Order: sequence, then structure tokens, then C-alpha cells
Amino acid sequence: MNKAILFLTTVFLAFTTVHAAPSDKSGRPDFSQICKGKTENTKISVKNNDRVMTGSCQLRFIANNPEKLERGAQRHSTIQNACKGKAKGASVSVKYNGQSIPGKCNVTFKPDMKK
Repeated sequence: MNKAILFLTTVFLAFTTVHAAPSDKSGRPDFSQICKGKTENTKISVKNNDRVMTGSCQLRFIANNPEKLERGAQRHSTIQNACKGKAKGASVSVKYNGQSIPGKCNVTFKPDMKK
């Protein structure tokens, strides 16, 4: 009985704890590190100054050379669907704007979008 209570308490705290993310010089959290060591679909809350951002760790395409992707390219359906059915660490090449962009599938932070 005590083990079950301890387990449930641990799970509850893991989903409700506000995770302080490392930040860069601008004070913005380093989103690339938030999901390091976490599994897919882990719920995360990140405190940034007085704001709390919620989201989850999701399997997403990460370009080997991010400079090849223009700002906002992660919202394009080709890039969003590049890792569907793939395993973490799988190598993937995406066709975007007439270029073939190599990358990998990795678990990264995806903020919840407000409706």
C-alpha cells in the first residue's frame, strides 16, 4: 500500500512540477534542453520571468543545419510530419522549398497552443 501511494505521489509531482529551464543571455529559456532525457508525451511547465509556459515533449524533426530552414518552417506540414512513425534518433531527409534538408528525429519541447 505504501509503495503504491509513493508511486502515485511521484507520478503526480512529475506532471505538476514547474521545470526551470536553463536560459541564454536574453533571459529566454533554452528550449533545446527542456526535454533532454525525457520521454515522448511528458507534460512540461517552463517558467520564463513571470510567465509559465505549458507543453509536452514531442518527437520532431531537427535539421542537421538549422540555418537552412527559414523562420517558421517548423509549422510547415512536411516538416511536422517528417518523424511520424519514426523512432527517436532516426535519420530523416525532408524536401522543403526545393531543397533536401537532412536531420534527425528527436524529442523536443512543443508549447501548447492557445485556442
